[in-house]
Amino acid sequence: MLLRLAPLCLAFSATAQTPPPAPVDLTDVAAATPTVTLEAPGPRAEAIRAGYTKYEYRVPMRDGVRLFTAVYVPNDASAAKTYPMLMVRTPYSVAPYGIDRYKGGLGPTEAYEKEGFIFVFQDVRGAHMSEGEFVDMRPHNPTKRGSEVDESSDTHDSIDWLLAHVEHHNGKVGQWGEPFRGRYRESYEQPLAFVPGQPARVAFPINDVFHTFKRGHRLMIQVQSSWFPLVDRNPQVFTDIYSAQGTDFKTATQRVYRTKEMPSGVGLPVLR
Repeated sequence: MLLRLAPLCLAFSATAQTPPPAPVDLTDVAAATPTVTLEAPGPRAEAIRAGYTKYEYRVPMRDGVRLFTAVYVPNDASAAKTYPMLMVRTPYSVAPYGIDRYKGGLGPTEAYEKEGFIFVFQDVRGAHMSEGEFVDMRPHNPTKRGSEVDESSDTHDSIDWLLAHVEHHNGKVGQWGEPFRGRYRESYEQPLAFVPGQPARVAFPINDVFHTFKRGHRLMIQVQSSWFPLVDRNPQVFTDIYSAQGTDFKTATQRVYRTKEMPSGVGLPVLR
């Protein structure tokens, strides 16, 4: 089956964003100051620091641009005990930077860290510690040739490099990552704010080649106003998140409505 999101009837405010700040000088990774330090005292953070070794790389792409990549490898990984990779590519920073500074969480939940993966975090092209030009929601180029790039080629090149240079993996790489921002529901070129209290129709297709699910698999869809600390805080107003001031942040109640006239749903056509 392929996943296509059917129209979702939502009522909440969205936020507008601009590209992240210009990349920091890559000559001293450890000196970079992250916008958010995700490690905090606690059993989960202590278990990650005790159970994983952190590495940092500048992974070369086909056009020569290098993408900053942090890799956390289980300490018991060996030729006899290999692990799959679980990768996140993000424009929101893979902070904290420096091999002696660890995240407070590596997977969607603590269970992933206990299960054991080689966790990979990468600043996308042009964001934070990665080189190149940042393009918000960079369009896919199905006819690219030679050194032409898009997010899919950067992902492909990154995985190829990781499989060749990171030891003790089992050859399997999975991805999990960022939310789809509601402000792009009409187009990527003209972000549109939600109107509080007014249902909005959100519908977009997902590529059937890269989003195919076997019969019996369960899918989870989250509709929320923020995903902090994995993603930036939401001021709850339509403004530039990256330059938002303290006075921009407002208290807000978010609701998702479902009625017979305007139902929420997920369409799952069968791919034959």
